[in-house]
Amino acid sequence: MNGDTFTDIDFGALKAGADADTRAGVLARLVFVPNPTQHPRGDFGLEGDRVVERETDRFTYSGVGVYRPAFFESSKSGKFPLLPLFKRAIAAGRLRGELFKANERCGDTTAACRAG
Repeated sequence: MNGDTFTDIDFGALKAGADADTRAGVLARLVFVPNPTQHPRGDFGLEGDRVVERETDRFTYSGVGVYRPAFFESSKSGKFPLLPLFKRAIAAGRLRGELFKANERCGDTTAACRAG
């Protein structure tokens, strides 16, 4: 999970999905959210729970995911971008995702969520 992510995602349910993914050879499970105003195009699409590359009907990666060590096998130590790894896993059919619809009161800001 990114350090700047404020969420009420059910991590127990996320782990259950990721455990099932492991048995299917999936490398990672990502959580997507509806596109915020600052990122209207989104990142990737979902077909069921398969993450796909396409130009329309996309969602934004939330910064939350469960990754298997094999996802990072070709990575060098230190800082590196995740996008090439995402694309490799998508091409192999081994990246899964789910859409999380946050509490509607939150909108695009964490301040509204904190205010309750």
